[in-house]
Amino acid sequence: MKRNTFPQLSLFRLVTACEQIKNRLYHRFQDLEVKRLKAKPKAEMDAVEGTVLQFPYHWGRLWETAWFQIDLPNDASGKYLRWNDQAEAILHADGRPVYGFDPAHRYWQVPEGVKLITLEGRCCQSAIWHPDATGLDPYGSRLDGAVLYERHEALWLIYYDLLPLLEWLRYTFADLESPNHEFDKSSGRLPTLELVPPKFRTLLRRLDKVVDQVERDQFDSAQKDLKQIYKDFVGADRFAKALLTGHSHVDLVWLWPEHTGEAKSTHAFANVDYLMERYPEFRFAYSQPASYRAVSRRSPDLFSSVKKHMAMGRWEMLGGLWVESDTNLPCGEALSRCFSLGQKYFKDQTGAISEILWLPDTFGLSASVPSIAAQHGIRYFFGNKPTWNRIHEFPLSSFDWVGPDGSSLLTHVCRENIQSYNGLASVREVAQNADANRQGDVFPEYLLPTGFGDGGGGPTEEMCEYARRLKDLAGLPSVQWSSVSDFFETFSESKDELPSHYGEIFLECHLGVFTTNSNLKAAYRRAERALQFWEAVRVIGGKGAIEDHYWERLTFAQFHDCVTGAAIYEVTSAFEKELNTIADEAEGMGQSDLPSGGTSAVLNPFPLARLYLSEGEKPKMIPPLCVAEINDLPSVDLPVVEATETMLSNGLVRIEFNSKGEVSAFSRGEKSMPINEALGRLSSHVERSNAFPAWDIPHSTMNDFDWIDNEVSSISVRNISEHKAEVAFKKSICGDSAIILTYSLEAGSPVVRLNLSIDWNEQRRLLKMHFPTEYYGRLARFGSAFGSVTRNAREFDAHDAVQWEVPGSRWAAISYDGEYEGLALMAKSKYGFSCRDGDLAVSLLRSVPFTCEETHLQAAPASLRPEQNRPHLIDLGHHEIELAFSFYDAGASRDQLPATLSETLWQPMLGIESSAADAGFLGLEGGDSLVPTWACPHDDGSWTLRLHETQGRAGYCKLLLREGYAASRERLGGASIEAGFIDEIAFDSYAIVSVRIGRK
Repeated sequence: MKRNTFPQLSLFRLVTACEQIKNRLYHRFQDLEVKRLKAKPKAEMDAVEGTVLQFPYHWGRLWETAWFQIDLPNDASGKYLRWNDQAEAILHADGRPVYGFDPAHRYWQVPEGVKLITLEGRCCQSAIWHPDATGLDPYGSRLDGAVLYERHEALWLIYYDLLPLLEWLRYTFADLESPNHEFDKSSGRLPTLELVPPKFRTLLRRLDKVVDQVERDQFDSAQKDLKQIYKDFVGADRFAKALLTGHSHVDLVWLWPEHTGEAKSTHAFANVDYLMERYPEFRFAYSQPASYRAVSRRSPDLFSSVKKHMAMGRWEMLGGLWVESDTNLPCGEALSRCFSLGQKYFKDQTGAISEILWLPDTFGLSASVPSIAAQHGIRYFFGNKPTWNRIHEFPLSSFDWVGPDGSSLLTHVCRENIQSYNGLASVREVAQNADANRQGDVFPEYLLPTGFGDGGGGPTEEMCEYARRLKDLAGLPSVQWSSVSDFFETFSESKDELPSHYGEIFLECHLGVFTTNSNLKAAYRRAERALQFWEAVRVIGGKGAIEDHYWERLTFAQFHDCVTGAAIYEVTSAFEKELNTIADEAEGMGQSDLPSGGTSAVLNPFPLARLYLSEGEKPKMIPPLCVAEINDLPSVDLPVVEATETMLSNGLVRIEFNSKGEVSAFSRGEKSMPINEALGRLSSHVERSNAFPAWDIPHSTMNDFDWIDNEVSSISVRNISEHKAEVAFKKSICGDSAIILTYSLEAGSPVVRLNLSIDWNEQRRLLKMHFPTEYYGRLARFGSAFGSVTRNAREFDAHDAVQWEVPGSRWAAISYDGEYEGLALMAKSKYGFSCRDGDLAVSLLRSVPFTCEETHLQAAPASLRPEQNRPHLIDLGHHEIELAFSFYDAGASRDQLPATLSETLWQPMLGIESSAADAGFLGLEGGDSLVPTWACPHDDGSWTLRLHETQGRAGYCKLLLREGYAASRERLGGASIEAGFIDEIAFDSYAIVSVRIGRK
């Protein structure tokens, strides 16, 4: 009988056939008895009391662990176990984790000889983006039992032969100028195939025949015909090549607390280990030493297997950082320490540091990243998040990313936004990423991370099977597994032909993370300052480095879903507490490490001479980084600070207030700042509902606001001493909230301090403070890790318009062109700014829902939360916020630059009883744009002075040392730059300089 002449009819048939074959892949063999254990078994064969379960069985509150046990039948070997639970589980056999069950990983093949298994159930939803991730029931995870299945191996191979061909047809037809993308609709006229190339008509006819064979159970002939089809359709596009790397983006904390993140790492590692044994071509890469260490602690045997795969070159430990850190919020030193800890771990485990920085999910990338990373031995960078831009597509895929100091990282960006941490290696992903590879004409290869991320368990057996069929399919890019290092090594040969990107990589979404969760960010910054203090004290005392533990925990908090405030309440509240504990301990240990005995003295923990004011004492200038005896220092004569209800003055600057508690005039000597209305004006913005409230500040929020223009209810003047005075204004704001604004001046300082004591009760509101001026220069400058970045201060084009909120590392400045006069705004622990037409504003509070309160609800049902009385909205309650502002001049003395002030204003000197001590450092002379920030102690008695240039100027700086001390240059990672001692520092613009100082 003649076959039909309507190949379009085969399209719908193929779709149906694939679904039918998929449903036949596994045949139910035997239901298994499951016991819930009353305790965790100490060893595999422990006789632990358990209860036989009846199904369905609901168990657990969120993130709880439950242990289950199954005795396998004698004929279980080679069959497939399916664990039917909404939550995830780690399967333990032969004394170690061997598989992770979740919506994307359902079947585990039983090895020969295994008779008893335990399952470590974790009550949380995995693979949240997987279509089968339906969430948890409101009264616990629903367990429907464990079943042994037999897999139809012939149909398994046939299915994965058919599926890529079907999806190839789908993708190709969807691109035609016809309605052919609806080829599988179940009713109505199907489109004709005039525009379909002859090869696809041929393919349709041949696949139609294969379906005939499958339906008649003629599996051998079907496999033979499919094998021939792949031979006939060989010949991949030689102008594009997809390199797959297995990937599992594990959020160490996010919708789950840290202990669950550790379990998710174990879960993913067990899955990858399972695949390594089955697919010799499979390759995998993973970052985050914090995860590796957690797995090695939880399961030494699994970690040993991981190291064997690493030794074979199949598993790649990479990343450079201790965790996949945020890069906008940490100070430069903290970000550098994240690299130091990561590289130390990599070297300990592999004998070499990582040359690859791996950050697929960081919310914008600081301009300083190439500069900091390069000094830690990083050469390459892979990322993904720039493709999440909402308005402007990021224009590059492969490029040289150049930092402000000229250091660069060879960079590859995966174009398909969600793909890089939930990649399927599908026909669509392979083809679309080839088309989107902007520099494909220079370098035709592109990297495709493959596997379920966000704690989803990583690659699957199905992905590995699918990828085999795409190896050399005609018309598609060739596909193969590859290590990331091999990709970049080949990639580097094209470096000279690639375009360059200079400076930050701004992300046009997630603009709220610079402000979300004020208390967490304050605790984080407090911990940074406390470690800065403690290390400075140890430098002064000639003591060694502090324990890595403190830096490990602080840098763990830098994880991109943690310090940004994007995690659930249980995570952010725990880290807020821990960071404050770190600060308490560091401050206490610093005090105890001070030299004992002696007389009245002052500790200056900062590497810059500073003015010390104490009630009843004459002002004293304290040398840098020392304990100085008060009586040995000359006094400084300064004008008295004056204060009234309408004015503050210290002889250097004068501010005047209006009836709203705002600054109506600000002058320095004879020069008045060109204020537009008043400084310190408050605005309240409506926080619109959106998919990611903790992450995003929608444009509509910036447009929908009210000025807080009400009069103050009370004014108080406090003359603390002749050296310090303050004026406080109290008033209500918005509906049920109140604020006390306290302005203060100190003798000898041109900086106005502003303390905001806020009782904030406004729901779904953003609170900002504005400093509107007539400084209409083209650029505004914002602090960044070890530097600064300039952005347009006016909307010159659409790229400026999307930057309605931007990151700043605790300071920002606006000015006239040339930066010779302007306003600098410093913050103790604020990072979100905006600047338009002379109005520099800082974001203070955001009362938006915590993550999982109104989004991702299926993954974390409220009824299962261990703490039912947790807050729904972030930032409600009392806050103490500290700001400062001053006149700005890019050519000012080192101590008056905003980068310096953002450190010294909140790193106080201490009056103590102690003998004098110092570290041999007497100061810097010249090159005022080079700012010292940190003193890092070493166990050999030497220490490193960290400096960075923030104003875009090159120059020279004389290093003043006490007799008997010497200095040499080194990199952030500690490597020596050049032999010999130096007494002068030559620096380029935006340089990050490290000087090792010790006794000769």
